[in-house]
Amino acid sequence: MHRANTTTCTIGYAITQRGARKLLYEFGIREFSKGYDFALSDWCNGLTRGARREMLPMCLTVQPPIFSHHFAERATSDITGNGAGGRPVEGSRYVRWSVKINLERLVRGKTEMVEQWVDEDGNKG
Repeated sequence: MHRANTTTCTIGYAITQRGARKLLYEFGIREFSKGYDFALSDWCNGLTRGARREMLPMCLTVQPPIFSHHFAERATSDITGNGAGGRPVEGSRYVRWSVKINLERLVRGKTEMVEQWVDEDGNKG
């Protein structure tokens, strides 16, 4: 875990009630002129109007990430995952047991999850 710095593509985040009030004021009253992930990055880095260095918000991140984009075989958004040679990659980077891949199993109450990464012997899990 470390302080977030110039983060973009905000997929999931947690915030305190006090922090939510500050964000609502900053982006709801003062100024909101760019995409939310870029605006949040600027806010965390003290780059918004009226920000003071001694009062920077405490924005933290973890590595590897807990959440990640899921890239489908057929793109359903403008976010694409390209692997070697520009070929599309299916799956969720950094996520071992993808909820997207396992959603039907979870809904049906099955407890055995499908793992998307293969070990050195070519076995999953």
